[in-house]
Amino acid sequence: PKGKKKGKRKDYWLRKRAVVRVVNKTLAGGKYHKLKGVVTSVVDKYGAEVSVYGTGDTVVLDQDDLETVVPAVGGAVLVLNG
Repeated sequence: PKGKKKGKRKDYWLRKRAVVRVVNKTLAGGKYHKLKGVVTSVVDKYGAEVSVYGTGDTVVLDQDDLETVVPAVGGAVLVLNG
């Protein structure tokens, strides 16, 4: 497509208020695996403080331990890395 710029994507995508899922199976003995949470603050390019739903816990995680969650139909979308 005309005007499309290549190579502009960043290798980091964490943003405050992004809904994420923990994919690290070994973190805290698997306690958080597959649980969802929300990024409450970004620590650095690759790290974020995540408030895990249903546990009341707030943990600092690397983006490699997380994946984005697709919102439900009609839910708000947050563009992380266009």
